[in-house]
Amino acid sequence: MRNIFKIITLDDLSRIEIKNYNKEDKEEIISFLSNQGVCDRVFFWAHKDAEDVLKEFDLLIEQGNNVIVAFCRGRVVGIGISKKFREYHFRHIERFYICIDRSFWGSGLVRELILELVYLSLEDGREKVIIELLPEMKEYRKEIEGLDFEQIALLPEFFMDELGGKRDILVFANNLGNLWKSFEENIDLQFRPHIMED
Repeated sequence: MRNIFKIITLDDLSRIEIKNYNKEDKEEIISFLSNQGVCDRVFFWAHKDAEDVLKEFDLLIEQGNNVIVAFCRGRVVGIGISKKFREYHFRHIERFYICIDRSFWGSGLVRELILELVYLSLEDGREKVIIELLPEMKEYRKEIEGLDFEQIALLPEFFMDELGGKRDILVFANNLGNLWKSFEENIDLQFRPHIMED
């Protein structure tokens, strides 16, 4: 996996560092995930115990997935995961998961996390990306529709919550090449280019 370190200024003028997941940041990551509402972190991880959450993150890395973390003044404010499908026939598709602090909705942080995940997915030879949302995840939907993701499916009662209630899943998709092209065409000079290290 490529090492990422990027400093950006968001639309609300917050200074953000985006970098790879690192075990050394585990306390901040656990604190961040614990403070997110169920709908904000849904699909993100299956465990409640802090150590199990970190084991799941380690497993994601071992399986070749990309995990990036956004920090503001040393505090985690967002996490992005690009997860590969394990089935051979879906090897050209990536699945993105984004979770950001509510105070950063509408700031451009979702866009920036998706930009980094798109870059990493293209490096891995992927062609398409999907994002799954619950209908009530309206802020995330607004953000990804602004990036030209198209709803391609409604999966009725495909998600069972912690209380056993069944809920619909909305599936959105986009072509990674088109996404990258749109990012390049709409580049803002305040957003610094990638600082990449092998």
